Amino acid sequence: MSEFRYVMAVNLEGVFALSQLVGRKKIEAGHGSIISITSVLGLLGSGKIPQASYVASKADVVNLTGELAAQWSSRGARVNALAPGWFLSEMTSEMFSSQRRIDWIGRHTPIGRPGRLSELDGPTLLLASDAGSYTTGETIVVDEGWSIN
Repeated sequence: MSEFRYVMAVNLEGVFALSQLVGRKKIEAGHGSIISITSVLGLLGSGKIPQASYVASKADVVNLTGELAAQWSSRGARVNALAPGWFLSEMTSEMFSSQRRIDWIGRHTPIGRPGRLSELDGPTLLLASDAGSYTTGETIVVDEGWSIN
């Protein structure tokens, strides 16, 4: 149970605390964008990779994003989230530690490969810029098709 609480504290309470700090500034300014990072696993879960605390915390970030958007968007602060799939990061390094594991990702995604970090640029720019000025409360999935399997 202590690990579950730790994961919730980092992944959910951390996002909430930072959103509160940044949200105040965006509301005072009357405009701005907050982008939270969730995960595709927060939208659909996965018995293939049993991580109940991670999945629950990331699902909560999706719902928190929608609630904060509902509360703050009329005051100028847009709140959205990105839900990446398999991208190499400090947290996913174990999954990328062998060709066998990388091949597993390829077999379970329609694109057939992990994501490249640069492939998060477009969705991030959309949410951060005026190009996304009519977008709030959304979670954009960038998951190489994982969620359609």
